[in-house]
Amino acid sequence: MAVPNETVPIYVFKILLPSDFPTGVPAASSLCSIPAMPSTSLDQSEGFIHLSRARQLLLPLSRFFISEESIVLVRVVFERVEKDVRWDRTASGDEYPHLLRQLAGLDCDEVKTVRRMGREWEEVLESEKAWVWS
Repeated sequence: MAVPNETVPIYVFKILLPSDFPTGVPAASSLCSIPAMPSTSLDQSEGFIHLSRARQLLLPLSRFFISEESIVLVRVVFERVEKDVRWDRTASGDEYPHLLRQLAGLDCDEVKTVRRMGREWEEVLESEKAWVWS
């Protein structure tokens, strides 16, 4: 899985946009009432939900969210989805977790809107590392 000798993650993350939540980004306390979290057009076209380890967040942010000023990070409890995750190797040799079913609110424990405020995503992630790596 992922990289040899790498520990099983406690959390993996789904990156979404605020606009993916038509009624507003949910509070953590209401996640359990969401039967299916939003998915991206890439998820829909490829037939699985793209997730990332904390250390992998910069690549999808830099590739797919480069022009976005804010994103929503959904923190997924890995043990809740582990049996439905497939690890796929990228050209760089890293492996990303892909969820082979819908992501339910019950799979998640926290959601956070993150704003760039003119910064690069790398700097934004650095400022959020206490939450991401908790």
